[in-house]
Amino acid sequence: MGNSSKKEAAEGGEGGAVEEEMGGGGEEAVEEGAEEEAEEEAVVKKIEDDEPHWDLELPPRVEDNIESEVPFLDLSYIRMTNLPTRICSLTYLEKLFLGNNCLQTLPKSLAQLQGLRLLALDQNKMDDLPVVVCELVNLTHLYVSNNKLMTLPVEMVNLQNLRCLWLDGNYFLNFPRLLLKLPNLSSLQLGDNMIRDLPNNLWRMERLRGLFLYGNRFSKFPKVLTRMEYLESLDMDHNKMNSLPDLDHLPALHMFSYDQNPVKVPPKVREGVVLVGAGAGDLRDARKRKLEKERKAAGVEAMKQAEIKAKMFLKIRLKGPPKLSTLAPEQEPEQELEQEPVIHGILKNSTSSDRRSNGITDGMVEGVGLDGGEGPMDYQGEGEQEELLYDEGGRE
Repeated sequence: MGNSSKKEAAEGGEGGAVEEEMGGGGEEAVEEGAEEEAEEEAVVKKIEDDEPHWDLELPPRVEDNIESEVPFLDLSYIRMTNLPTRICSLTYLEKLFLGNNCLQTLPKSLAQLQGLRLLALDQNKMDDLPVVVCELVNLTHLYVSNNKLMTLPVEMVNLQNLRCLWLDGNYFLNFPRLLLKLPNLSSLQLGDNMIRDLPNNLWRMERLRGLFLYGNRFSKFPKVLTRMEYLESLDMDHNKMNSLPDLDHLPALHMFSYDQNPVKVPPKVREGVVLVGAGAGDLRDARKRKLEKERKAAGVEAMKQAEIKAKMFLKIRLKGPPKLSTLAPEQEPEQELEQEPVIHGILKNSTSSDRRSNGITDGMVEGVGLDGGEGPMDYQGEGEQEELLYDEGGRE
């Protein structure tokens, strides 16, 4: 009986007999198996976190773009938690849009996309900017709005070609000083953060044209901004500033917005600068009235000038064109001869008969001889001597 019982237990007999043989060891085996399975899952998860390798079924529009090899790819709004690594092999890409997903990191193989000029990572769940982004040294536009960033990696200085950077909607407590080392940055978005002040050497960013600092915690207008002579657009809406300095010395500024600040008096700015904020409407209306007044004055002056020209033209029409004289040259009134313009040297190439008909010849007036006698005196000189030569003063 005992042998048969052991045989049944070995062949998978009744549970009671098995329990007797194992002496309650089945529970320990189950626990060990559960631990091993948990360890395997942890290893798999770690591998996936280090380098996502799964292939996501992409929308048909995306697949069509991949097949056609167009230089831009839009993977926005498809709720990705990881970027498929096959996207990192599309080395022809110049623009990659990954916004409005659930990305926390990016695969290291993204560094293969050295042709990228634009990378959009806005509206994701990134606590840190992936370092691999800083290896894309040809980037000119980088959008990382509405994530959870508090700092930037030191490798950010590699992006020397970066011109446009959006970091709004994050958790920056201070201005990222690493950005001072990006010489070509011209547009910087830092709105909706928790910044209270700016570095004193910010004015050295001479390429910076647009600075957006709305929705921060500025209680005073940063003095360094008064030295930003190349700044064109400045947005400081939704802060806590009570007063503003005059900005009429900034030659490049053409737009300044300070709406939703406890400011009552608008700052002084140059003519033509667009202001948005308290008191800006009244100032704008005053400018419009002044401009309208100047336009009316210019219109009245133009009408006066037009009337003067019309009267002069009418006077000329009524007087008629100048009449040609029918009198012989010697009978014309002396006053009219005096009114004729004298052009020195006009007789240089004229014939002697022409000169005589005008009553002028070489040193002789008709009717008076050179010897003082009466009557005309014939000129007996050679043909070449017949010409009258004048110097600049009109003398022979």
